[in-house]
Amino acid sequence: MQAIYVDGEDTKPVWVVVKLGRFGKATAVPYRECADGPGRIWVARDRGAVRSAPAVEPDRPLRREEERALCNHYLIRPDRGRHAQLLERDEDAVTARPAVEREDS
Repeated sequence: MQAIYVDGEDTKPVWVVVKLGRFGKATAVPYRECADGPGRIWVARDRGAVRSAPAVEPDRPLRREEERALCNHYLIRPDRGRHAQLLERDEDAVTARPAVEREDS
């Protein structure tokens, strides 16, 4: 796991960023479809689906259309879940941001 994207409005986790191989691209998988394990995560998708997903830059926010492309890739219906939330947002809106850990003072 490289990073987690949180919703741009309510900061709930929405995507997990994974790197494919040592020198591979980074892409995102739906947070709801991931299970945590020792040193790795398991995803409820086959390797081919994850490998063919659109690339993301883990330290850059996602805009609505980038998230919609991910939803379309993972066959998340437009009337359900994250895809439905995105349709309610402005076309150029930043809809997901990399999570930032808070430092305790």
